Amino acid sequence: MKNLRENLIQFGLSDKEADVYLALLSAGPSLGSVIAQKAKINRSTTYLHLDTLIKKGLVSVSEENKIKTFTPAPPDRIIHLLEESLSKYTELLHVADAMLPDLKKMYATEKKKEDAKPKVQLFEGTQGLKSAYEDMLETNDDVRTYASMEDIHTLLPEYFPKYYKRRAEKGTQIRVIFPDIKKVTERVKAIPSKIRDARVLSKEAHDFSPEINIYGSKIAFISPKEQFGLIIDSSELSNALKTIFEISWLAAKKLSLQTA
Repeated sequence: MKNLRENLIQFGLSDKEADVYLALLSAGPSLGSVIAQKAKINRSTTYLHLDTLIKKGLVSVSEENKIKTFTPAPPDRIIHLLEESLSKYTELLHVADAMLPDLKKMYATEKKKEDAKPKVQLFEGTQGLKSAYEDMLETNDDVRTYASMEDIHTLLPEYFPKYYKRRAEKGTQIRVIFPDIKKVTERVKAIPSKIRDARVLSKEAHDFSPEINIYGSKIAFISPKEQFGLIIDSSELSNALKTIFEISWLAAKKLSLQTA
């Protein structure tokens, strides 16, 4: 009986519908109260499930002197029910297949809109700062940088020599605009000469502390002071800042070094 109940549920009946149907098969034509007692379900719930079974063609009802008698349909009706369902879903499958190109077009349009939305990542602490810099190694684009007023090298002294070596090996070019402050020469020398070009702007024109890196479709704000990195992935914002950087680059003074 347990296997029969589980199979009926697999065929699409609810657990209570299966209980009512099996009780009716076992009892034969019966009153609702008898079926409820045999299925161990309260009477009002039994009548609800009998109504759904009637709609599915698994139960019929007759009435005499205002007394309803419920009769189970032959078990063969289950096969017919499955065949009807199969026919219905086969037809729906053809409908779905026909509308799939339009659905894919709608999905692609919405996905394109979603991809166009800026994506923001926040990295905190010294490990977070390293993660932000590691992201810059993934780009195939040149990196445009507004150097920070705060020296990131003092915060991560062991990290940057290896980082610059890996960036040099990859060949990623970097152009840096430094604030015109003391010791800027020493800071520039920390970056291998073959991958960097440096210029300086007056402190008045470059009076902010976070480092700003622009690469690909991303902008990375690096704050050594507050120890966080914020990466915004937006082609629109990145292109705008690249344009601003180029204007700043033309206004900046060339910084020439004898050694690097």
